[in-house]
Amino acid sequence: MPIVEHSTTVGGPIEDVFDLSQSYALRLEWDPFVRSQRPLGGAGEAGKGVHTETISRHRLRMVTEYLTFRRPTLVGMKMIEGPPIFENFSGSWRFAERDDGRVDVAFRYNFRCRPKFLAPVMERIGIWYLGRDIERRIESFRAACDETDLLARVRHERAEREVAPADRVPVPPIVDAAWLAERLADRLVDANTSGGHLAICDVRSTMSGAHPEADYLAKHLPDAVLVMLDDVLAAPPASIAGRHPLPDPTDFARSLGALGIGDDDLVVAYDDRGGAFASRLVWMLRTIGRRAALLDGGIDAWNGDIATGPTTPRPPTVTSPVDWPADAVADADRVVAHVEAGGVVVDSRDAARYAGEVEPIDAVAGHVPGAINLPFTHNLGPDGTFRPVSELDGRFAAAGVDGDAIVYCGSGVTACHNALAIEHAGLGRPTVYVGSWSGWSSDPDRPVATGPS
Repeated sequence: MPIVEHSTTVGGPIEDVFDLSQSYALRLEWDPFVRSQRPLGGAGEAGKGVHTETISRHRLRMVTEYLTFRRPTLVGMKMIEGPPIFENFSGSWRFAERDDGRVDVAFRYNFRCRPKFLAPVMERIGIWYLGRDIERRIESFRAACDETDLLARVRHERAEREVAPADRVPVPPIVDAAWLAERLADRLVDANTSGGHLAICDVRSTMSGAHPEADYLAKHLPDAVLVMLDDVLAAPPASIAGRHPLPDPTDFARSLGALGIGDDDLVVAYDDRGGAFASRLVWMLRTIGRRAALLDGGIDAWNGDIATGPTTPRPPTVTSPVDWPADAVADADRVVAHVEAGGVVVDSRDAARYAGEVEPIDAVAGHVPGAINLPFTHNLGPDGTFRPVSELDGRFAAAGVDGDAIVYCGSGVTACHNALAIEHAGLGRPTVYVGSWSGWSSDPDRPVATGPS
C-alpha cells in the first residue's frame, strides 16, 4: 500500500498547534487543499467516530471518519466516501512537543487505488500528487503557526469551548497506571457506583480451562470485578465459529449488567499477560461504541493499592444490547475476498504456529493463505508494556497494516491485542476475524498454508 509522508517543525505550544490544525473555521484560512469542511456527526453510532465532509479546491468530495483522537498529539482518519479511484484512503496527523517548546508535526497518507489493473499507474500518480499536496499544506501550516491573529483566535475558541460531558470524552485504547490513578482520585469516578462511572475489570485467564478466581482472590486492583473470558466474552465453541465466538449481544449485555457495568461506564481492563486477554473485552466494548481502555502493563504495572479476597459487588444494572457492527468483524469468506483484493490479513500468533511447525491447540497446523505474521507479543517491550507509538507505527506501516487490515489469531482473543495496538498507533481500527485459526482449520474445505511469513 503506498504511503506518503512529510514533516515539519513549528513554534509551540502544542495545544495551539493542534487546535489550529483541527479547527473547521480556521482551517479554511490556511489549508490550500480545503474549500469547505463541516462535521456530519456519527459519534453516537456504535463503533463509529466523528464524520467530516471535506470539499477540496478541485471540488472533490470526501467523507472521513476520525477513528483516533488523542488530544493534543494524534488525529487518525479513514475515508468513508470519496473519489472512486480510491479503494481506501487513511491518514494521520502527529504532534510531538520538543524540550525547547517547538512542535514536530508529521502528515501521513496511506491509500490503495482501483480498478486493480490500473492501480499501479494510479498509485504512482497518487504518490506524486499527494506528496505535492502535503508539501503545500506544510508550507501553509508553518506560516499559519506564525500568524498572531490566527493563534489568538485559536486560544479564544479553546477558552469558549465547553467541557465535554464525561461520557463524551474520547478514551484512548491503551492507558498507563498514572492515567488510571488520576481517574480513581477524581470524585467524578467512584468505583463503587454505577451509571457513568469507572469500572475496573480483571480479565486474567489461562485459556486452559483453569479458573482464574484463585489468582483474583490472591491479588487484584481495588474494586475490580472478575470478568471470565469463557463466560462473558465468548459463546460456546463451535465448528467454523471457532473456540471463542462472540457472544450474542443480548447475552453480553446481560452479563455486563450482572457485573454492574452500564452503558455509560468507563471500563479499564487488565490481566497479567501484557493485555493478551483483557484486550478482548476492550475491543468488544470499543467496537460497539462504549468507552473502554486497556491498562498498559496490567496488574504488574500498577503501583497503587492492591486488594485481596472478594470485592463488594457493584449494584446490578440494565445494560443495552448492541449488535456487533458488520464492518468490525469478519468471517472466513470475507477474509478470502480481502486477500484476493490485495488486502492485508495479519496472523497474530507466534512464528512457529504460523509456519505450521507446532500446533498445541488446534487439530491442523499452518495459517490462512496470504496472511502475514505479526505476533501480538512483539507489541510489547522487555518490561511487558506497549512499545512507544512511534515504534508500533513503524512496525505496522512497514508491513502495510492500517485500519483496513483484518487480524486473526488462534481463537479471536489475542488478535484484539494487535487490533488495539494498530488503533493506538493512529492507523485506524482494523477488522477482527473472530473465528480465527480455530474456525478456519475446522473447515475441511479451507486451504492451509505453511512456512515462514
